[in-house]
Amino acid sequence: MVVWADYQTAGRGCGSNSWESERGQNLTFSVLLHPQHMAARQQFRLSMAAALAVADVVGQYADGVSVKWPNDVYVGHRKICGMLIENRLQGTMVVDSIVGIGLNVNQ
Repeated sequence: MVVWADYQTAGRGCGSNSWESERGQNLTFSVLLHPQHMAARQQFRLSMAAALAVADVVGQYADGVSVKWPNDVYVGHRKICGMLIENRLQGTMVVDSIVGIGLNVNQ
């Protein structure tokens, strides 16, 4: 499932950082995943997959794309995307993940 928002006024970043997106200027969405057979100790793989997927798409439109691990995508020295992943664990396994992505397109 993917949930898309036209804008965001109270986005959460790392720690106490906040994030805002002007109406209609960026791509802001969350993806609900249900990983199969993923141990909690392997959850960084979700960050890797999400960051590399965004970097791959952005790289089709811009040069100098890089990933600042674990969850930021840069074009040159400018951050173009941030991600926040929340996992629900059951015992030692990841059962659900919400991958929130904010991609600066026009802002």
